[in-house]
Amino acid sequence: AAEKKVPPPRRFHRNCDKHLDAMVGNLDALVAMEEESTPVAYQWLLQFMVLVYVSFYPWCVTHETAFMLLFTTAIMSFVYYGLNTITHEHEEPFGQFGADLNLQRSYEYFFDVLAGQQSETPAVSRANSSGHRAESPQVPG
Repeated sequence: AAEKKVPPPRRFHRNCDKHLDAMVGNLDALVAMEEESTPVAYQWLLQFMVLVYVSFYPWCVTHETAFMLLFTTAIMSFVYYGLNTITHEHEEPFGQFGADLNLQRSYEYFFDVLAGQQSETPAVSRANSSGHRAESPQVPG
């Protein structure tokens, strides 16, 4: 049995449908990732525990000078709260600020490129209705 050839426009639409279905599936995965994964109560507890640790550290360490104690407490506060801020940023990577992944801009760019590819016509010579090959238009140089 001879296989039936799919006409190019239908093949193009089938490929677009396949890619759009994949995009919708990926968008669903991104939306699931965007949902809050850590409860707010757990975040408050973690921030409270860091505050308690940094607050009581100077009273627990007795063998350091006052300057060194101030320095180590400041460095610990910077490191712990910095790590906490970074983890919050990684939990919510989507947004419209500098370090965020802007989904709207990414999809607009993707659809602009897709529309540009769809509207382009190949610059190859085609056969005309009489069977003779038509020449490609020459660009003046």
